[in-house]
Amino acid sequence: MILIVGNNRDDLLYFETIINSKKEEVVLGRYPIISGYISNQPVILLRNVYTNVVSSMICSYLIEKKYVLFIVKVGKVTTLSKNFRNGDIVVSRKILGFDVDVTDIRGIKLGQIPNYPDSYSTANEIRSMLLNSFTRRSQSIAKDCLVCSSNTHFVDPKQLESFIVDDKILDNDINSIVFDTESFGIAVAATTHDIPVVSIGVVINHIGEEFDPSVYIKTLSQYTNIGKAVCNLISEVGSSDVERGR
Repeated sequence: MILIVGNNRDDLLYFETIINSKKEEVVLGRYPIISGYISNQPVILLRNVYTNVVSSMICSYLIEKKYVLFIVKVGKVTTLSKNFRNGDIVVSRKILGFDVDVTDIRGIKLGQIPNYPDSYSTANEIRSMLLNSFTRRSQSIAKDCLVCSSNTHFVDPKQLESFIVDDKILDNDINSIVFDTESFGIAVAATTHDIPVVSIGVVINHIGEEFDPSVYIKTLSQYTNIGKAVCNLISEVGSSDVERGR
C-alpha cells in the first residue's frame, strides 16, 4: 500500500479524481481516508493532517494497520529563499526537524531526536524518478530542496532570526530550504517502521508576504503536475518492487 498524505482536499483532489475502486472511511474517529488503486497499485489518500505531532501518530497507525510500503507527502510550503519562486514545485532531498532541541543530551544535535538520525534522506531512486518524471510527463521542472519541518506556521521572518547563523539553518544553506508543518512527523513514523518517504511541495509564498489570491490559484494549478508525476512514480516503482527498508 502506498500512502499519500495532504492537509486538505485541495492537496489530494487530483488523486481522488483518478483513483479506482474507491472506498471511503474515517479512521480514529476523525481522519478521512480514501483507499483504492492508481496504476494498478493499492493507494491510501489521507487528509486533515496538521502538525508533526498528528502526522507522526496517524501515519504510524496506518503503517501498522494497512501495511504501507512508502509514503508521499503532498502540500504547500513556504520559504525565505529567493531561489524559490511562488508556484515552484520542490522535492525533498532531506527532511529536518526544525523545532526539536534536546541538545542537553550528550551527542545529540539540534533538530535530532535521541535514537533517530539528525535528518531523514529521501531514497535516491525515488527522488530521481520524481525529478525526471516532472520534466518528462508534466512538462514542469521540480527543484531539489531541504524541508525544515516545524509545528509552527511561520508568518514573520523575525520568528526565524535566532535560528539563522551565517545564512544557514541547522548547518544547511538557507537558499535550499523550504518549511512545512507535517513532513518531520511523517519521516519519524517512516523511519520507525523502516520505510521510504518523500515530501513534495508547492511554494505558496515567501515568509512575511501578504496572502495573494492569484498566487494561491497558481499554487493549486501545480497540483495537476504533482499528481501526474506521483502517479508515474507509483507505476514505475510498483508495490512489488518496494520493500521496507529500501
